[in-house]
Amino acid sequence: MSNHYKNKSIWITGASGGIGRALAKGLAAQGARLILSAPLMDTEALHSLIAECQNGQEHRAVPFDLTSLDDINRAADEVLSSNSRINILINNAGMTHRSLIMDTDIQIDRILMEINYLGPLALTKRVLPGMVKQGAGQIVVISSVLGLIATPQRSAYIAAKHAMTGFYEALRSEVSAKGIDITMVFPGFVKTDIAKNAFTGSGGRHGKADPGQENAMTPESFAARVIRGVSARKERLMIAGKEKILVYLTRLSPALVSQIVRRIRVT
Repeated sequence: MSNHYKNKSIWITGASGGIGRALAKGLAAQGARLILSAPLMDTEALHSLIAECQNGQEHRAVPFDLTSLDDINRAADEVLSSNSRINILINNAGMTHRSLIMDTDIQIDRILMEINYLGPLALTKRVLPGMVKQGAGQIVVISSVLGLIATPQRSAYIAAKHAMTGFYEALRSEVSAKGIDITMVFPGFVKTDIAKNAFTGSGGRHGKADPGQENAMTPESFAARVIRGVSARKERLMIAGKEKILVYLTRLSPALVSQIVRRIRVT
């Protein structure tokens, strides 16, 4: 068991399924005390997860809506009033879409920016002062390789993830001397339902997995690598298969990558 997590208070968003659920179970096994969040409609799933985690009596569910600043502040008030310390915040919640830019309603762009960028930013700003006061803390951001490159039919998601990369890299430059670590995680394909749950351009449900996603790494395998990297206080973790080649290639030949991504098959 890693001493990095023993008796630490860790707040995880997007905890009701996929990566968040796997992180919660893995961190509970390391002795962490968890605050688990997801949308209100997933409250039952959060309580079910707590029952499955080790030391379930030490964990709590705090559901809230990442698209609502009022709801974010309500959740933060609830957590911070009863927790003297938040040791680690894991901004994991996220949602995507599958639609061409011209076919994407502006409301979808707004919602995805709220879920993937502005909501996590607002929560970070509520938790950060306490970390600064205690002189220690860690903020973990589950981004995407698409926070470093761009491909078709995911423009709003990519824009939010690029914004997230810039914000948290800037934050690191401001708080590292205050004892606060920022760990940016850039996943490739993980076997979750993120593509199936993606919006269409008009706000419907996409309902299809991406090509290659069914054979991707499991959330449990991914979470184990994140847990190791976070305990080592890594600044950046890229956890991906062959898709990470595009990230490295972008540094050498952006024009070549531009040609490659135009040929990517999207469901």
